[in-house]
Amino acid sequence: MFNKKYGIIAFRTIPQSLKNNEKIKLLQLELSGIQRFIFGDIDINTPIEVVSTRSQYIKDITALSLAQIKNRLGEKRVKQELNYSSGKLILALDRSLKDSSITEALDELQRIIFASSQARLQMFYAFCDAKVTDNVQELAKCNASMLLIEKLEKNKYHCTNILDYEPEKYDNPMFRIKECTYDSKQTNHRLIRMAIKFDLDNLGLFFGSMQQFDLRNAASKALNSVLSSSLENIPGVQKIFIGGDDIFATAPADTYLMDISIMYQRIKNGIMTRAELESYRSSFGISGGASIIRNDLGKESLLVLYHTSENELSTAKRANGKNVISINKSVLSWEQFITLTELVEKNKNKLFNNIDSNAKMILMENVYRLTAHILTMRRHISLTNEQERLLKEIG
Repeated sequence: MFNKKYGIIAFRTIPQSLKNNEKIKLLQLELSGIQRFIFGDIDINTPIEVVSTRSQYIKDITALSLAQIKNRLGEKRVKQELNYSSGKLILALDRSLKDSSITEALDELQRIIFASSQARLQMFYAFCDAKVTDNVQELAKCNASMLLIEKLEKNKYHCTNILDYEPEKYDNPMFRIKECTYDSKQTNHRLIRMAIKFDLDNLGLFFGSMQQFDLRNAASKALNSVLSSSLENIPGVQKIFIGGDDIFATAPADTYLMDISIMYQRIKNGIMTRAELESYRSSFGISGGASIIRNDLGKESLLVLYHTSENELSTAKRANGKNVISINKSVLSWEQFITLTELVEKNKNKLFNNIDSNAKMILMENVYRLTAHILTMRRHISLTNEQERLLKEIG
């Protein structure tokens, strides 16, 4: 009879290092405070290299954490790295490990990260006994992933391990933050840029429907690959952060329409062609938010700018059916957005002839005005009936 103290972890294809019906210890580790650490004290004049350095530090500290766990518990006791991503680890451990040994090793690592990062980052963890299976029906008995989430939340809100200890004892040079130094006088940023935030719709339902751990992990890796490649080799676009289903980037205000269109089309094409994401296609959508960044915000925290685009994203996600983009409070379907982009790109000379740069920028950042301007120029540019219909529905 099944022992209720074991959670179940199901695979379609069980890793070679594990066996069907094998009992293991399942460990999950997560870093907390990542976005605050990356964005919290920088402004628009801070070069992108600073953000990149801090993002890389999260990757480095994840690798160091894995090495520390293997060193303390024994490399052979870590049977399988089930999930390895920036700031998160899920490991299958040998069942013979004592709970006290795991707790002692992870408590030490928790203190090292907290002390070495000068309290700018925290690490939380949880582990449970689990049984490996290729029978997904067994998950109904006790899903190990859900059990870990419950234990992890308890560790976050009831952690006393970092309240009373000697920080200097756990300050480890290898885990210390490596800051990027720069000369603010040498930075060269465009004065007006567009902050862009993307969030994929219905992704929680998609991953929630994938009960086999290996399939879910493969889908997560495929999605990360699609999102990362969506920003590659677009002149002027600066990647700030990609995490989970979340993208934060900036683009020149005078080219943001085409830049966002390229990003959107790349993500859509990736979803439609990656086999690991096939079951997501029917519910796929992107909610987008974009907001202007002017030079008078030069002393604002980049986190504030993140929230500005996040507010636009929230406007998009409140729309019926989502799958739209909000630009400075103007909400457009992606069909409208792509149509607008194509018309602007095709008719730049006619649309902006005899208009100074300031007037052009006012048009570019106000979608309603830009749409109205195109419609007033329809005698001079080629508009199909469908294009005209889509533009008239904006607003």
